[in-house]
Amino acid sequence: MHKIKFGIPKGSLFEITSKMLCETNFFSLNHDSSLKSLNENIMPIFMRAQEIGTFVDKGFLDFGITGLDWIKETKANVELLLPLIYSRETNQKLKWVVAVKDDGPIHSIFDLNRRVVYSELLNVTRDFFKAKGIDPVVKYSWGATETKILLGACDGIVDCMETGRTLKGNHLKEILTIFESQPFIVVNKKVLKCADKMDVILSLCEKIKMTNFYDRK
Repeated sequence: MHKIKFGIPKGSLFEITSKMLCETNFFSLNHDSSLKSLNENIMPIFMRAQEIGTFVDKGFLDFGITGLDWIKETKANVELLLPLIYSRETNQKLKWVVAVKDDGPIHSIFDLNRRVVYSELLNVTRDFFKAKGIDPVVKYSWGATETKILLGACDGIVDCMETGRTLKGNHLKEILTIFESQPFIVVNKKVLKCADKMDVILSLCEKIKMTNFYDRK
């Protein structure tokens, strides 16, 4: 059997993801805090969560961990195998919300028609407003999205919210939740038909189910 390529998110989710995987005994941490596979069949591939869904969809990865938000944004055609429950700061789901200045003139998503909205999720944001019959000017944000409102560069944002502290700290308010997101273990749909690979992947999933990172709801 060829090595099973497993996409593991780098960046802000790496530490908490590593903790979960080490609890399965399929992985361990090296002295330099890098992640090592203890299963000879699994090859960890570290990359941005934003890309993992697409790479699993196209078959460059066999399976991986990424958020429902990035699956929606990239329209990745993957199998959602196992729901997980963790984020950067909490063990709760993220919310992607429409937010505006708390003392500004915008009180409804319909007030954003023809106005500028920044978001990291361009496709999700455009699809959401289009379905509501609203036509804002949606622009891509590379991060720190809340600062765009403070600088007067836009009238609203679509951003992820964990605790709400960032919005409140920047005098912003949520006017609508678009959807909730959480991490998933996702699998390439062709891999689902490969018994040898799925035996290994499902064994890892069973171990994850024994941790506090599995969403039992």
